Amino acid sequence: MKKEQLAVKRCGICNEEKSVDNLTPTTDVFKPLAEMMTKEQPDWLQAGYVCSKDLNHYRDRYIHELLRKEHWDTNQLELEIKGILSDDQRKRERLKEVDPPLTRGQKLADQVAKFGGSWKFIVSFATIIVLWVSINAFELFLHPFDPYPFILLNLILSCVASLQAPVIMMSQNRQEKKDREHLENDLQVNLQAELEVRMMQLKMDHLANEWIHLLEIQTMQFELLQHISHKLE
Repeated sequence: MKKEQLAVKRCGICNEEKSVDNLTPTTDVFKPLAEMMTKEQPDWLQAGYVCSKDLNHYRDRYIHELLRKEHWDTNQLELEIKGILSDDQRKRERLKEVDPPLTRGQKLADQVAKFGGSWKFIVSFATIIVLWVSINAFELFLHPFDPYPFILLNLILSCVASLQAPVIMMSQNRQEKKDREHLENDLQVNLQAELEVRMMQLKMDHLANEWIHLLEIQTMQFELLQHISHKLE
């Protein structure tokens, strides 16, 4: 009679008395599983045992909860990646808009600035001045059209300088704006690189969580196999 009493214990979950062979000590229950049981049955540890039926029930629930959480985490990761890729696409489109089509005035200003800042302009202008001075100073013609002190030449040089300066400034202002836009886009590219690193970190964190969940499931499977092996013995 004493042996029969010792062979029967109460389950802390269902409060039914069952054979010890059909019970698992509370100390052997997987810790996350025990925490789930404690949330619903705060006093279940006092019994010292849990039956196989209730233990399997909580195992199924825990695995289902893990899979549901894993599915939710995967969806969240996909949404974050889609958001990052969408931002990347918008930034790429913005990069394409940095160089808008030039107007005729802008093209002319660029050409004038390019020509005015070259050796070709210096040599050409120096040649014209030498010819002008030679023709009018050495009286190659009986009636020079611009005798010394070359008032017409001074007027032309003044007009060229007064017109060339604002044209070059227009070109420089546009180039400065263009450089500023390129600098902003470089900043956006750097930010995008940071986002890609963040995306990689999210993937690594997700894989780490998956690994933890797989270990938990494997631990419960091992406990279940041990329980089945104990029953077969």
